[in-house]
Amino acid sequence: MRRYSEQWIGARLRFAPYQSEIRDRDEYWLVDGITSWYSWKAAAVVGLVSENELEREFASSYAQTLHAGGIERNLERMYQSSASRQIPSRILAPVVLIQVDRALRRPPRSTSLDSVLSEMFRGREARSLWQTLPKNDGIDWRKFRADYVQGTLVASINDILPLAPTLLKPSPPRGAPNRKVTLVFTGKTHGYLENCGCKLNQSGGIARRVTALRRIRSQDLGALLFDAGNAFVNVGTRDAPDFLTRKEESFYLKEMEGMHYDAAAVGMTELVQGIEHFRGTMRAIRVPYVGSNLTLEAGLGVASSRIIHRAGLRIGVLGIFEPPAGPRASLREANALSSMTVDDPLITLQREVPLLRKNADLVVILGSLSPVTIRRAVEVCPDVDVIVSTEYEVPSIVFGDRRATLREDDAPGFLGRTLILYTNL
Repeated sequence: MRRYSEQWIGARLRFAPYQSEIRDRDEYWLVDGITSWYSWKAAAVVGLVSENELEREFASSYAQTLHAGGIERNLERMYQSSASRQIPSRILAPVVLIQVDRALRRPPRSTSLDSVLSEMFRGREARSLWQTLPKNDGIDWRKFRADYVQGTLVASINDILPLAPTLLKPSPPRGAPNRKVTLVFTGKTHGYLENCGCKLNQSGGIARRVTALRRIRSQDLGALLFDAGNAFVNVGTRDAPDFLTRKEESFYLKEMEGMHYDAAAVGMTELVQGIEHFRGTMRAIRVPYVGSNLTLEAGLGVASSRIIHRAGLRIGVLGIFEPPAGPRASLREANALSSMTVDDPLITLQREVPLLRKNADLVVILGSLSPVTIRRAVEVCPDVDVIVSTEYEVPSIVFGDRRATLREDDAPGFLGRTLILYTNL
């Protein structure tokens, strides 16, 4: 849908005889910005993703560009610059359009970017954006252009990414503890056998994990071991893993089997190499994967939930898959998911949590859930006890006296009475 929309919009903006031509070189950035943003909006219109989610994805991607060098941030010079145009055209330009739209919609105004662009591209020759924008609406568009189009200021996108902070204690507080359960959790390991290789505080690695598990289990035989997903090799943009990568992945998963995981969530790396690869791997190893919102006509070969009996407790586990959306989603991932149905994570939780709670003392959710989705999940299902996710990144911009800096991670802690935990090891 997005690619089709991108081609259709491109024909309208770029190619004769349909083209509504932009004559002012300083506004050429609009072609890329409109094509990128509105092709994703088309996906929102048909219900594949919400527009609010798209705004957050673009804002998040924008925040992460603060670390990137060699970017031409003046969109009016983008085509004269020798720097790569990918980030300005795919991220910076759409974010400017999002800012314009939000400014136009802010009360007491009642217009939108849609209506402005409709007026702008009415004829064969497009009007200037700055001449088409409404006058006398309290917005200094000349300053806006200098600040955000010409890149003299960092866009203030934090209002698109509002998040309630996690707390150190549950709220309202629970009673005094009368039982103890140990949770051990991993996730987003991508089949790595070695440690991370950092110069300081090296983390991860199969050998270290086995050693740590032995120590924990020697002190607590009832410790629970979970994986939040993305344990398979991350193939990235490669067509297919090579022979050695396949063997490494197979060895890694065999080691997971030997560690006796209690439950593991299905993540994107489990699916991106194809359903048959996942099924074949599941026939060769015994790792108790859980996929609560994934359905396939021929069956995926995983349970929709699990009940684990440990230390006198019944622990119910759901595995929730949140598909990539917005600019971080790839065509390869979309193709991998095209043969299955991915139910809405929140609707799935609203349906499954009450059923699981009838037979469980604790309810645990595993998955690659974004911090935004986690907060929505807690709102609709406050009865969930623990959520373990691999997706802890939620960029926001901190404005200081001299420059803006990037804050990247959501902190673990409590949202209401639900304990939120993150992992990438």
